[in-house]
Amino acid sequence: MRRLRAFRRITLSPGRTRTVRFRLTAEDFGFWSNDPTGEFVLEPGDIHLYAGTGSETLAEAGIVTILAPGDKSPTRRVT
Repeated sequence: MRRLRAFRRITLSPGRTRTVRFRLTAEDFGFWSNDPTGEFVLEPGDIHLYAGTGSETLAEAGIVTILAPGDKSPTRRVT
């Protein structure tokens, strides 16, 4: 499933580049359960991040890894 979590409109001249940064939190990667507990769920695994000029021109921009509770694996920075 893909969800739009952040966007920023910028204007660039041809051949120019610009760095755009977004701050994402755990709530951007999880969901609220539909079961009677109604708890917030953050499932371990890789989440692929995409960027583009529109929904039809998305390219993978990075991967965020959600660790299981107690997992001591090193964290990764997405660039």
